[in-house]
Amino acid sequence: MKGIPFIRILLPYVIGTLCLLGGVVIPQLHLLFGLCFAGLCVAFWLRARQKQAAPAGNSFFFISLCCFLFLLPFEAARLYSAKTQRSHYTHYISQEEQRLMVTVADMPVATEKFLKLSVLVDAIEQNGVWHYATGPMLVYVRQPLARSLNTGESLLLRSKLTAITGAQNPGEFDYKAFLERKNLFHAAYVAPGSLWSAGRSQSAWSLSRSGIAIREQVVKTLREAGLSQEAFSICTALLVGYDDEISANVMQSFSHSGTLHILSVSGMHTGILYMMLMLLFRLADPYNRYSEWRCAVVIAVMLLFAAITGFSPSVMRAVLMLVLVLLGKTFRRNGNPYNTLVFSAFLLLLYNPYLLADVGFLLSYLAVGGIMYLYPLINDRWSPRNRILKFAWDISLMSVAATLFTLPVTLYYFHQFPLWFLLSNLVIIPLSTVLMGAAFLLLLCHKVLFLKHCLALLINGITTAMLRTAQLTDNPMYGYMDNISFGLPDVLFCSFFTVLILWFLASKSYKVLATALVCAIAWTGSSAWRVYRQSLETELVVFSVKRKAVCLLRSGRDVYFRDDSLTEGEFRRSVKPYLLRYSGIRLQESRGGSWQLGRKRIVNTGKAFRLPPQGCDYLIVSYNHFPDLDSLPQIKPLVIADCSNSYTFVKKLKKRCAGLGISFYSVKEKGALVISF
Repeated sequence: MKGIPFIRILLPYVIGTLCLLGGVVIPQLHLLFGLCFAGLCVAFWLRARQKQAAPAGNSFFFISLCCFLFLLPFEAARLYSAKTQRSHYTHYISQEEQRLMVTVADMPVATEKFLKLSVLVDAIEQNGVWHYATGPMLVYVRQPLARSLNTGESLLLRSKLTAITGAQNPGEFDYKAFLERKNLFHAAYVAPGSLWSAGRSQSAWSLSRSGIAIREQVVKTLREAGLSQEAFSICTALLVGYDDEISANVMQSFSHSGTLHILSVSGMHTGILYMMLMLLFRLADPYNRYSEWRCAVVIAVMLLFAAITGFSPSVMRAVLMLVLVLLGKTFRRNGNPYNTLVFSAFLLLLYNPYLLADVGFLLSYLAVGGIMYLYPLINDRWSPRNRILKFAWDISLMSVAATLFTLPVTLYYFHQFPLWFLLSNLVIIPLSTVLMGAAFLLLLCHKVLFLKHCLALLINGITTAMLRTAQLTDNPMYGYMDNISFGLPDVLFCSFFTVLILWFLASKSYKVLATALVCAIAWTGSSAWRVYRQSLETELVVFSVKRKAVCLLRSGRDVYFRDDSLTEGEFRRSVKPYLLRYSGIRLQESRGGSWQLGRKRIVNTGKAFRLPPQGCDYLIVSYNHFPDLDSLPQIKPLVIADCSNSYTFVKKLKKRCAGLGISFYSVKEKGALVISF
């Protein structure tokens, strides 16, 4: 802690950020923040006047600083949120269709039915009056209309703005919260005849626009270079971070092999660029006479590279760290690398506190922290002298260090563990480095047809080798562990246990080892208690899946699942997150139309339905099958309309239930229903 002073600043700031992400609302925030700031100023003034700081003054300064840093992320989030701007388009939204003037801000992404555009709003019409407006938004254009939409093009469109929906099922990825952390709140679906081009925007120059223009040119050049689709998508991801065209199968193979980080621009790519720039300057200026100019040029190029990759958190982390290191070398100030890492994290979180919920941000910092700590600790004790063995040893050691430190986060978010990550990284990392070099040469020599053809063949061959290596372990029998139940308590226990073990290896203290054993026992006991409690629970879940009737009944670890022809993607997105909450579940298909739980009876109308004479407690209505509600006995059930019904039918059924005094729930309108017995 003494050598890393910024960690004292980061800790209260992170605690405040966690409270912010947890939905904590602080009344009179601005007043409290102002009081804390005033107290901090008074504490600084008192310390400046006193030659020797008194204990009371130190305590007052410490408390004021912690309170100020705790409240700071709340203020930073308010400044980051685009909705706080008076000109934001959300202040002019109506319930009807509106006309908007927008500018295409990023490369269009083609999907199966639509072309997805990231746009910036320039003006919006409300009640016949045009208003100047700002803010990013998503626009989905039907493919026949998407003939030639380019970055920087101004568009006039007419559409109803739709609020982005959140998670509809338990444990499902909250796409709404994810986009809101990026200041994206609405989407517009453009119908035929409702989109017009207004020419190219004459906006002022910006670093972001320049980066997007370069990325667009790189993607266009590689697309026309004769590469296979897999080679093109991987090369664009490696060079400029454009990964929208990587197929789901390729992503899955790399994920199961533990090399998914290769497919995104990260610190490794940024470090390669930095070393290349420093090498060029070393050759051009061997006596280091123009170190200030070198510093300025390298920083400018690194910032441009960050803009080209879309300012991803992992790239920004690497750029900030390398810039701080370069500034220290240029002006003869050598700092603690851990302090540099923490300081860069604080700067990014100060700009956008919501980055703490970004998986890429967490994995990037944990991986670098693990490599910085564990790699020298083990490498200093033993390292091979042979250059080839040394290269393999370094890659393996960094992979183990990064995997160990990111393990709690990866298990919590992805619930899987690649068993052969060490061997996969040992092969794929060198191949990806060669692939990056070949792709960069292709960009430089794309007008020389012979070199272009040779490099394209080389790139296609390397890509095939990478894919074959990744696919070797794409098998749940021996390649990876899947469906790992790992909750927030497991994250805390696993993190604490890892820290204690590393502390023991460094200090050889048996008290630390005993504490680690106590932590392991407590972790085991907590898991056993959680499994025991789950074995006593019974739940009915009616899922929200578009045009499908999907429900399950969980009795302890036995899950009776009614699957209405779910696709693999629908199951993985909507149902699997719920199942991952529970350990050792036994999934069984249920073909009957009803379930009996003690005195509780659940009936599903399905496609062929007859209401039992004894009635039921829960009636699940599917496929627009209108039940005979007049024949129900005196005890009225809860009528549940699932997503296989149309909106018109749901509206009619809701009205009928209201007339009979029957409770009604629409999964289509409110999301999944979970009933615990």
